[in-house]
Amino acid sequence: MTAARKKPSWLWFLGAVFVLLAGLVFFGLNLYRQITGMVGGYDRHVTPDTWTMNVEKPGRVVVYHEYRSVFGGKSYSQMPHGVGLRVAVRRDGCEVPVRPYPGDANYSLNQVQGVAESVFDAESQGQYTITVDADEPTVVAVGRDMVGPILGMLFGSAALCIGSFLAALAIIIVTLVRMSRYKAAARQA
Repeated sequence: MTAARKKPSWLWFLGAVFVLLAGLVFFGLNLYRQITGMVGGYDRHVTPDTWTMNVEKPGRVVVYHEYRSVFGGKSYSQMPHGVGLRVAVRRDGCEVPVRPYPGDANYSLNQVQGVAESVFDAESQGQYTITVDADEPTVVAVGRDMVGPILGMLFGSAALCIGSFLAALAIIIVTLVRMSRYKAAARQA
């Protein structure tokens, strides 16, 4: 004698929807958290200014013009690329080549909007002296290029999203197969 099969619950479909939605929510929250953490970690200054920046890991360093920003209790609002930003970088007394940013990278988070203006290669770790001037006082943010890390975060988060979709699909398929077997067994009984 075979054991009686229990009818699969429709709640499994709700579980699949929950898995899918959880993946989508985690995708969005993870991406937002990582991007805000990256931009929030930038070294910010009001022009004109000269400061020393410690580079811990060699690589590309970008100077962003925050054309809409709040810094030191003061609001700044200008046109993107509209303040004639001039950047000079030195390392151990030697000039480091600074070039225009190759492309269009910008960000908009909370009350801050920035656009990549200049880039230089920090070929070794250590202290870099950065001098920034402009036609009018403005806020600059200096830090790692965000394009590569954002693409990595995006693909990683998308993989999680795809994984949650596949898990939800597997739950639906297994539930449908179990329901089909239950109905077939019920017809034979």
